[in-house]
Amino acid sequence: YMLVNIGGFLGPPLAHFLYGISWPAVFYGCAAIVSLNFLMLLTYTDPHAGGEQTGGPLHILKLTAKNLMNARLTVFILIMSGFWLMLMQLFDMMPNFVVDWVDSSKLATDLNLPNWMLQYNTERGTQVAQEWLLNANGGLIVISVLFVSMLVARMRRVISISVGTAVASLGLLLAGFTTSGYFCLAGILVFSVGEMLASPKMNDYLGVIAPAGQKGLYMGYANIPWAIGWGIGSFWAGSVYDKLGDKANLALRYLSDNFQIIGIERTDAMNKLMEVTGMNASDATNLLWDIYDPYKLWYRFAAVGIISAIAMIFYARWVKQHGTADA
Repeated sequence: YMLVNIGGFLGPPLAHFLYGISWPAVFYGCAAIVSLNFLMLLTYTDPHAGGEQTGGPLHILKLTAKNLMNARLTVFILIMSGFWLMLMQLFDMMPNFVVDWVDSSKLATDLNLPNWMLQYNTERGTQVAQEWLLNANGGLIVISVLFVSMLVARMRRVISISVGTAVASLGLLLAGFTTSGYFCLAGILVFSVGEMLASPKMNDYLGVIAPAGQKGLYMGYANIPWAIGWGIGSFWAGSVYDKLGDKANLALRYLSDNFQIIGIERTDAMNKLMEVTGMNASDATNLLWDIYDPYKLWYRFAAVGIISAIAMIFYARWVKQHGTADA
């Protein structure tokens, strides 16, 4: 898990650098890095898998369908889908929120950050680049996941997942509750602690409940809640942010409601708002924040996380009654 987050930590700054060249450079650069895996395959020796090695893809598909009839596995997958739906909004929706609303100028000054970690914003001056602000997540995990894992080593897996999901949900709320860069950073760090408590334990749990010879198959099932949660969350978050959080759209809404001005291009919305109100960019942003409360968009995603955490508590009691207290 630490190694995965080393990649997660290095990726955003690289993308930020490539974006300074051009958008196509970001995608070409990512494709080139992914292609390095083909070279690594030449050094990889396939270990003995153990367990049953008979049957083709159709056999595995039938076995998977049979396993998903196991209520304990299916309920766990559904609960963890809620966790991933909530979790991925830090990476999918928070970057937009940071660019639109968060003022990290004081954070950049107080920490005396180098220029390559900063980005100039026409409305709020020099800011911490959103890639580096969110990178506090990967950075904290890299340096502390082993320590956190030691602390919770004796904690039941489902309890660790439940507590972690709740903590991550609260961190998401904290990160988006104000326009303060300090609060956003604090929320990201709290979120990261919750992620460390929940995510590794999820994979661990699937390995524990796997029948003999099917541990690899069950570990693969960890991608099912990720796919469900991230897939649904992407469609939902896009719609929610478009209506409740996108600053340009809120500016268009304000112009229509208060000045009956319509037909303005989205990219010109803030300039038009400043023109008709006589405000500067910062005051216009604060006006929209105070009227439309875009921070409330985080409530529904944090609620999904809290519901998942509560569901996991009941799930823990249920599996304990069925003789799986070690989980």
